[in-house]
Amino acid sequence: MNAKIYKTENGRDILNAFHDEMTRQRAYPHEAVEVPTRHGATYTVTAGSRANPALVLLHGSASSILGWGAAIPEYMRDYFVIAPDIPGEAGKSEPVRPSWDNDDYVQWLDDLLRALAVERAALLGISFGGWLALKYAAARPGRVSRIVLLAPGGLAPARASAVFKTIVYSMQGQKGSEKMKRMVFGGGEILPEVSRFFDLLQQHYAPRFGSPPPLTDAELQALTCPALMAAGGGDAFFDSEKAAARLKKLVPVAQIMLDAEGQHGITQYGGTIAQFLAQQA
Repeated sequence: MNAKIYKTENGRDILNAFHDEMTRQRAYPHEAVEVPTRHGATYTVTAGSRANPALVLLHGSASSILGWGAAIPEYMRDYFVIAPDIPGEAGKSEPVRPSWDNDDYVQWLDDLLRALAVERAALLGISFGGWLALKYAAARPGRVSRIVLLAPGGLAPARASAVFKTIVYSMQGQKGSEKMKRMVFGGGEILPEVSRFFDLLQQHYAPRFGSPPPLTDAELQALTCPALMAAGGGDAFFDSEKAAARLKKLVPVAQIMLDAEGQHGITQYGGTIAQFLAQQA
């Protein structure tokens, strides 16, 4: 199964070594556990007091919990943070990709929360993680208190140009890696460790092309929890205005923040997200 996900024989080991290196550099009190699920063993970091409300961080595709940067130590002050490496992505979980077209990811998150004895949680997802947050909140409304969606999938189809460029760039070596960085972050600053991660992905990781199908109107109308969406008008992957309009139409409890100049790589809104999450019951 590794052959479908990694370009090189030792690709998983190399990415895992980088994962371990960055975790050591970002030292904060946490517990790392490997949770068995129906869709593979899931490497998960938990941090913060179990007495606090639970907050699940769902990273994007071709990424891992490293994509959250300083978010885990910041949120752990007020929440019991659960940060899993989603199976089949570029983290330390099972290199098996659940299906986009059924309830595989709902089952996976069911199993993860059950294993950690969490009955109800807020979900914070970026890009693909936003799709997953929407999917789970629609399927399990009683288990989700709030959702935060950063440049989310699940509301509008991925831009055809983005899918095409991702395929082409994946075959262009270092040149393609630089193009992908700019596609995600535009002209904004890219931290050295983020740049290095992109380069390692380009060398060793085989991305999953395309995008999961948007949720149906019926699924979105099943959402009962408050939702916050933050996205950028310059997003190369999704039409943020169309996504926001659809969410607002079908989910009256949704709040929308659009930055006309923002890109797919969300780097702001930290204070607003904290305020929104603090309102949860």
